[in-house]
Amino acid sequence: MESQEVSKGISLKEIFAHLWPTKNITKLVSLGFGIVLISWLLAQLDLPATVEIIRNVPLSLVMLGFLCYAVSFYLRAVRFRLLLPPDQPGDQLFPIVLVHYTALNIIPARMGEISYVYLMKKIHGVSIGCSVSSLILARVFDQIAISSLFLISAGMVNISSQWLRTLSLIIGGFLISMFLMLMVLLIYKAQCASFITKLLVRFQWNRYALVKKGIQEMENIVTALDKIRIKENSVKILGISVLIWLSIFGVNYSLLHAFNVNLTFAAVMLSSTFSILLTLLPFQLLSGMGIRETAWMFIVSALGVPRNTAIVAAFGIHIVAVVYLVMFALYGFGKLSLVMKKREKKAPKVS
Repeated sequence: MESQEVSKGISLKEIFAHLWPTKNITKLVSLGFGIVLISWLLAQLDLPATVEIIRNVPLSLVMLGFLCYAVSFYLRAVRFRLLLPPDQPGDQLFPIVLVHYTALNIIPARMGEISYVYLMKKIHGVSIGCSVSSLILARVFDQIAISSLFLISAGMVNISSQWLRTLSLIIGGFLISMFLMLMVLLIYKAQCASFITKLLVRFQWNRYALVKKGIQEMENIVTALDKIRIKENSVKILGISVLIWLSIFGVNYSLLHAFNVNLTFAAVMLSSTFSILLTLLPFQLLSGMGIRETAWMFIVSALGVPRNTAIVAAFGIHIVAVVYLVMFALYGFGKLSLVMKKREKKAPKVS
């Protein structure tokens, strides 16, 4: 009798799971939302004008965008070297960065961050605490650089659109708030970690193995952060972070001009900041297809660019950027594969 009740309970649970597949529904909604946006944008295109813009794309500007992207990756590798403790190896940081940022741009909800932690552990044996601490610091300096460049560009660009002016103020406030919060967490990292640990213990969540592992890794991150000579290198790291984002905005500037969008560099900086924040949204197709194009179209149109040109440029820069990323990723994977093969050959064979 008991076995019948158990089997009944299990079958009901399975039926409920099939009736309410939350993850699948979320994916389908995201997919459908992206397809609707893409269809809406494509329906507005003037085909002859679109063909004319694409046919006249200068290859030199496409190559310049590729070069700017390569410079940004190189600078990220240099920055990670400064953000890792001195005793940690980092001779293959460039290909790791290539693979990491490709995953970061293609996988939604910033899940691509895990690739950096995995590769650092796989290639160099760097602890999770050290990898995560360097990522946290990279994001803090990214936030400072983006906030600074956004505020500078917002002051330089004459925004005639009321909604874009209001949105710029909201985004500016958000970036400043995020920056202050990150600085508090960074300065008082030990106190914050201690508070979180006490909170978990109070609710007795520390009895779970996963939570215990989380507390241990959090302590490792704090220890790793203390090892990094952040005070000595802060000015250098901040300078590199600014150059990284100027390089990325250089990619957008080159590609926008390639697709006949003649905005100033300051205007490109302003519009690029909006697209960066869109990576936080869950409604994304592969590499955010749909969301980013729509946002680029509205923002660029508000800055005075004709709608058809804005739509063509939005799709164009996204597609070309994805091609860049694939090329960089292939090189990164190839380089790391060679490193792993060489290590396997050198490793002593067990008879």
